[in-house]
Formats: sequence, C-alpha cells, structure tokens
Amino acid sequence: MGTVKHDGHEFECDHPHTDTWRMRQAGASVVVIASRSKWVLQDFQGSPSLENILTHIKGVDLVLVEGWKHSELPKIVLLHPKEDIFKNEALVNVRAIAAPNDLVHLAPPGIQRYDRDDIRGLADCIIQAIHPA
Repeated sequence: MGTVKHDGHEFECDHPHTDTWRMRQAGASVVVIASRSKWVLQDFQGSPSLENILTHIKGVDLVLVEGWKHSELPKIVLLHPKEDIFKNEALVNVRAIAAPNDLVHLAPPGIQRYDRDDIRGLADCIIQAIHPA
C-alpha cells in the first residue's frame, strides 16, 4: 500500500545547511536524496498533478490519496465536527463517508455511512471497491 498526501501549508522536508538544501540554493530545480532503504524526490518546477505523482509510485496494490477532493478518484469523505463539506463542495465519485455518529446523517442519499472509528467497516469498504463480489 502507498499513500499520497496533499499539503496546503508548503511543508519543508529539507533543512538549512544540509547538502540537499545547498543544492537547491544553488539553483537545482529537482533534488533527490537517497539511501539504501528510501529516497525522496523534490521537484520545484511547479505544482504537480496527482496523475504525475502517481506515476512515481511502484510496487503497491493500493494507493490511498488524501487531500485531492476535487479529483475524479473514488472517495471516502472524512467529516469533522462542525463541518458539512457537502454544503460547500461539489464532490464527485463519493463512495462513503466516515463521521462521528452524530454527523452521519449529513451524507447525501445513497452514500454508505460509517462511524469514523469503524476501522473494520472502512477497510471492508475499500476491499469491496477493489474486489467487487
């Protein structure tokens, strides 16, 4: 399994005065750091599309994506207290919602509903989407 997370806060995974930081300061538009067990690619050439990011993920059967709510991908929407995303957003391909019990009523008709703590139910929902009966 792999995961992709969108960050709206402009995260930094590099630190001042490291070699990769110096490479970026010198003008590199792509910086990769690699060890025996992992690697990180930093591309500073504009905002990447989700499709482009997904091309870099290899060797997994499932990728969970967080934060690209306007994509065409199937979605499980996580509702938070004091939030009704369905009032303000036009989301497509919503398969289910996960919410505190007192908010599951906010799901549009025909959408599967789960308590946020129902990990087994959510896992079964994902498995069913991958391997329909």
